[in-house]
Amino acid sequence: MAEAFTNYTPFYSYLLLIPARFDWLGQPLSLVKTISAVFELSCAIVAWLGFTVLTEGLLSYLMLAGSGWNMSPAYLIATGFATAMTVRLLKESQRASASS
Repeated sequence: MAEAFTNYTPFYSYLLLIPARFDWLGQPLSLVKTISAVFELSCAIVAWLGFTVLTEGLLSYLMLAGSGWNMSPAYLIATGFATAMTVRLLKESQRASASS
């Protein structure tokens, strides 16, 4: 194509072709919003998995550190910081959703 017909990124433009195939399923706006809903859900799953892994890492360090395992204290600090930030963000999002 010689001229641009959209100001979206190419990836998003290609993603818009998917709901265009299913225009008989519902309103066009709802179908376009489905794209962002899928990505939001996948980001939430990744965040939850990361929180779970960090929490398990912190707990395993606390349980195994006294058993002679050679683990770095920097790992404990990093996982503790990441866990604290995640908990803080969760609390802020809950407060924001409760106030709306």
